[in-house]
Amino acid sequence: MGLVFGLLLSLTASLRAQTLQGEVVDDRGRPVAYATVYVRETATGIVADEAGRFISHLERGDYTGEFSALGYEKVVVPFTVTGDAAKDRLRVELREMAYALREVVVRAGAEDPAYAIMRRAIAHAPQHRYMVRSYTADVYIKGTVKTGKLPGIGSVNIDGRNVKLKTFSNKTFLLESHNEVRFTAPRRFDQRVLALSTTVPAELDDDDATAAALTTNVYDPEIMGCVSPLAPGAFSYYRFRLDGVTHENGHVINKIRVTPRRNDSRLVDGWIYILDHTWSLQQVDLNIRRPGVTVSHRMAFHEVRKDVWMPTAYDTRMHLSVMGIKADGRYYSSVRYRNVVANEAPTTVYIPPLPTASAARPSLTKRQAKARRKLEELLAKEELTTREAYRMAQLMQQVSDDEQRGTDLERQPRDSMVHITRDSLALLRDTAYWQAVRTQPLQPDETVSYQRRDSFRAVVRSEQVRDSVRRRSWVWWLGTGLVGETVRFSPSVSFGYEGLRGAVPEYNFVDGFWIGQRLMFSYRRPDSRRSLQITPAAYYATARRAFIGQLDATFRYAPLRHGELTLTASDATADYAGEYATARLINALSSLLFAENASRLYRRQTVGLTHRIDVANGLRLSASLHVERRSALANATSYSIFGGRPAPNVPGDPNDPPMPTHTAWIADVRVTYTLRRPYPVRFGEKVYAETTRPTFMLRYRGGLPIGGGEAADFAMLSASVVQTVRIGLFGRFFYGVEGGFFPAARRIYRPDRRHFAAVPLHLSDRPMSATFQLLDPYAQSADDRWLQAHLTYSSDYLLLKNLRFLQSALFNEALHVHALLRPRFNHIEAGYSLGLDDVGRLGVFVGWENGRYRSVGFTVSLPLLNQNH
Repeated sequence: MGLVFGLLLSLTASLRAQTLQGEVVDDRGRPVAYATVYVRETATGIVADEAGRFISHLERGDYTGEFSALGYEKVVVPFTVTGDAAKDRLRVELREMAYALREVVVRAGAEDPAYAIMRRAIAHAPQHRYMVRSYTADVYIKGTVKTGKLPGIGSVNIDGRNVKLKTFSNKTFLLESHNEVRFTAPRRFDQRVLALSTTVPAELDDDDATAAALTTNVYDPEIMGCVSPLAPGAFSYYRFRLDGVTHENGHVINKIRVTPRRNDSRLVDGWIYILDHTWSLQQVDLNIRRPGVTVSHRMAFHEVRKDVWMPTAYDTRMHLSVMGIKADGRYYSSVRYRNVVANEAPTTVYIPPLPTASAARPSLTKRQAKARRKLEELLAKEELTTREAYRMAQLMQQVSDDEQRGTDLERQPRDSMVHITRDSLALLRDTAYWQAVRTQPLQPDETVSYQRRDSFRAVVRSEQVRDSVRRRSWVWWLGTGLVGETVRFSPSVSFGYEGLRGAVPEYNFVDGFWIGQRLMFSYRRPDSRRSLQITPAAYYATARRAFIGQLDATFRYAPLRHGELTLTASDATADYAGEYATARLINALSSLLFAENASRLYRRQTVGLTHRIDVANGLRLSASLHVERRSALANATSYSIFGGRPAPNVPGDPNDPPMPTHTAWIADVRVTYTLRRPYPVRFGEKVYAETTRPTFMLRYRGGLPIGGGEAADFAMLSASVVQTVRIGLFGRFFYGVEGGFFPAARRIYRPDRRHFAAVPLHLSDRPMSATFQLLDPYAQSADDRWLQAHLTYSSDYLLLKNLRFLQSALFNEALHVHALLRPRFNHIEAGYSLGLDDVGRLGVFVGWENGRYRSVGFTVSLPLLNQNH
């Protein structure tokens, strides 16, 4: 009964408003597709459909409507809602827009008048970004996707089952939602889904996606993953042209063409319409072009209260054509504002308010007062230079941020800025409800989509059933046997194995093939996010005829502080270069195919404990203690597929005596600090965000004289700093400097020396920016003192990318310099590379040692193989 009563109440509420049906046409009676309708009295924006039709739900009374479309003159029409369906119909005629150019004196070589307008708009963008303190809005959203013929191969995972992609061929999918959105500055959105109706399978539906447009602020420096035409620095990325000027309701509107200077997917093209004096946006019509995808985004702005222009209607179109998948989508959003609270403007031109004096803050800081004086000085100028426009935007941003900066470094990801809840009746709304909130009539194919909704979902379920049967077939068992599987016994407990792909993970000339398996046991407490992961592994070394055992157990006890304890025990071969060694996979392939063995290995029997914790934000402490038993080993096999003779398993000079068997108690303490490093919190865990601030590290590593006269006995101290600095949108500069020395080296063995990341096989899984490409990794390891430096300048447009036909290609270019200084030895190398930083790069380098030319070589970096570096 309660449910029925709730439905009756919702129906009664919805019937209070009357329905006005309208049509927008041109002066020849042809429909004006996707025109914008704005009702002044209710601050409501509406997007008409492709036939120019729209629906508005209003109480009885008199209203004023603004009707506009791109390329047409805006028309203001008074109308009355009577409650009589036969009379509540409106037909509005628009005339084509006649834009006129300003009367300006044009000189040879003079810039387009658009640039003077854009300087003002860029300077005032932060003002409009923080114009509103809060508002409440009713939002109707309709999204449609029409698919073409989809490929026969490929599938989509729905509810843990695979459904063939072709099941979705030649279909129209529809989503409608009615929402109440409450905004609170600076970026909190509380979205309550009052009604939801969709023909999309529930597993593919995403409430969060419907809020994406509403949380996009076009005054931000970045919009939809692209550089905004209103961003500081926009003149470096865009050309602007004044296409014309028109007048509407006492406002002068400038139509400005936006053209990217480069063919780059992070830049937009289209038009923006800017109001004189307030320098706010009146319309936006921008396109994003990426490989296989084109997105067109239109927004209409209206004056929802005095001098406050906000987006009232969204119209987004998408065309997808990639890998045989073709689809067209359209997204509409109509917004009705209520309770708009704006920041009060202290002058005719709005300046973000400075913090007020209080007991905690008795007066303005010198920085704040200086910013205010400079801002007022710039505002008084009739014309701004580009530099002054950027400076003014910076000052407005600075003043606006002062209230919000504080000491909180938690960066809110979008999924935490938008808090979505569903009304208990959201999925139960009837036809009458939707007729009372819908602002666009349904198209014929959308009506058919609703009619076929249940039958299509039945098809999806049948696909899932067939897939579940296949999962029990011999094909499924063969697949999981090959690639392994993770089995969840409960939300907290899981077990995994690597299958045949992990049964032979290693080959080298010391061990031969490793044959065995690695397992994984995991337990996570859902309430506290604490977890325990145990990873045992056992292998047999075919050439050395020995068993290899490894065990790692990690207890994560403080996710918000990265607090974890790791217990390690193993009896296996290890590289003398330790953490700077050649990747085992690369060495295995090189050895097996070409008898090229870059790694030098010894037997390492060890038990150790490591503790890591964030002492404070950005300040990380890592401390470990390991006891090791080390023994030298020789090659036990020389097999390679294409023949060849492997190098002896001796690091450095082959004539050096082998390392004696000994014990080592190794303590390692590292302190890493990044100033004011921002972070989001995801699923109860802190995740540090990328930053342009420098990261400092202090390190102590020592061998404690425990275990007899052969025990390692040394101490090493080092300090380093690394930083990546962005240079505009397309450039980045990386530097890393480290210096260190051994204050004590009474007994130091090869594993205890300071090794350096290098590429002996011309192939590495490390980034080129911090790796020596032409250095011998064993011969030049240090046991005294050293200084190393790495410099990399990378740009999306350095040499080859300046060619127009290559500008859309997915690679960048970089220049590198690496240097190592030691007593009586120096190594410098310089090179050029191209590729993608996190995927792979190809480079050519030239090296000098002690001031003399040493070598030149090509190298390949594949960081994709190892995400641990």
